[in-house]
Amino acid sequence: MQGRICFCLLTEPAPCIACSQPDTYENMIDNFCRADFVFKTRVRKLRNEELRFRKTRVFKMKEGAVTIDDLKKPVFEHPNMSKCCGDLIGKLDTRGRVLVMGVKKKSSLFPTLIIPWENSNKVIRKARKTMKKFDCSNPATVLTTSKITNFIKPKPKRRPGQRGRGWKSTPGASVSCAGCNQPQTLKNLLDKFCTADYVIKTRIKKIKNNKMKCKRSRILKLEEGAASREELIAPTFTHPNMTECCGNILESVQDRKKRVIIMGDKNEADLITNLVLPWRNNTKLIKRVLRVAKKKGCYSR
Repeated sequence: MQGRICFCLLTEPAPCIACSQPDTYENMIDNFCRADFVFKTRVRKLRNEELRFRKTRVFKMKEGAVTIDDLKKPVFEHPNMSKCCGDLIGKLDTRGRVLVMGVKKKSSLFPTLIIPWENSNKVIRKARKTMKKFDCSNPATVLTTSKITNFIKPKPKRRPGQRGRGWKSTPGASVSCAGCNQPQTLKNLLDKFCTADYVIKTRIKKIKNNKMKCKRSRILKLEEGAASREELIAPTFTHPNMTECCGNILESVQDRKKRVIIMGDKNEADLITNLVLPWRNNTKLIKRVLRVAKKKGCYSR
């Protein structure tokens, strides 16, 4: 069932400003607290003043106001949709991912913010972390400087040569693989855990031909709308430099069962590894990460 989003007034259409919103941290948090629904999705097409989306990943849904069927594959309609959002949609990358926020008035859903979603965008990543645990119960203080500044500590500067998750290689260039070479610190593991789409405990079967095949896994975390449980039962991770990057990790595992913790994201049809950590070598550190993550609200098991 598709939720149809219609701008319908008796006199003249409501102004369309969703695609002209500033993509600042403060504006995203302000719209998030005012919104009845927030989701991440991919643009299907913009035609005949209709903006159609593919399957959504819902971040926020106001109980009693919006249903999951309304946001399954929404369609935005507006007499000036092509003029309002045409330029923004035309600038999207091949994935066409966007972050959408809006409100419900009577029986219609109105978007209030549509911005391109990029994993390499630090502002979006910071806002996404804030959305998971921000208290919007007091709207008058949502945008106070002290509230925002003290909510999340600034991220450490990226090491020279380290590329973000949204980095794309150019033809003929070597693709970076940093999953098996991550700093084994509480801060890094906690950051990877809370931002990951999935976290599993599994056993490595073999690493060969740039593929890392794993045996049956135990799911520790799985974001709604990300990878399916079937994909993570006995996953196989593929990367152009997987053998070179993670080939030596089996030698360092102090466990004959070759148990590891794997954290990563779902990128379209592919599972990406952001961190691979031997379980036996770092048992105390991993258990501490799980305790802290549970207190922070990004681990509920």
